[in-house]
Amino acid sequence: DRFARSLQSLGISSIAFDMRGFGNSSGTRDYLKTEKEDITTAERFLQNKGYQNISLVGSNVGANIGLRYAAYQSNSIRKVFLISPHLDWENVLINSDVLEAYAPRELYLFVSKVDDPYWQETVKIKNKYSYGPKKLRLFIGQYDGFRLLDYRFDSIAGSTYAWFIKTPKPKNED
Repeated sequence: DRFARSLQSLGISSIAFDMRGFGNSSGTRDYLKTEKEDITTAERFLQNKGYQNISLVGSNVGANIGLRYAAYQSNSIRKVFLISPHLDWENVLINSDVLEAYAPRELYLFVSKVDDPYWQETVKIKNKYSYGPKKLRLFIGQYDGFRLLDYRFDSIAGSTYAWFIKTPKPKNED
């Protein structure tokens, strides 16, 4: 909510929700339904309100779900912003097929630089994404997902805002 309010204060409309079975929502966690139904509902809501320039933000398993959604369910998502994604989070995979299906859209990743190699999977995702524009931000500290957002909020919110409003140059320009 804090992240959404911050973006709204900068003129970027946003919607924040808990997927079924997460946070304050009811229901059973079902990543396949989340990927196909919950995010579709949010995207259609924004489109029905007239928004066309839609980006997606996800954290932890939500990062994996969001990237897979943009890759397989929606060509209208123009950018995804992932906080602490993993190659395999509870069988929600990010592999070369997902990255190729998402291409050539922009991919923006945040992760903490820690001794635990599990969190460094984000770096592997970035290195596998040779299909389009990408950016990786590393932070020092043992934070994941929403904790990373809480502890490094100003830095992440500011750079995310700049990334959301940036228009990529055509490939033939520097």
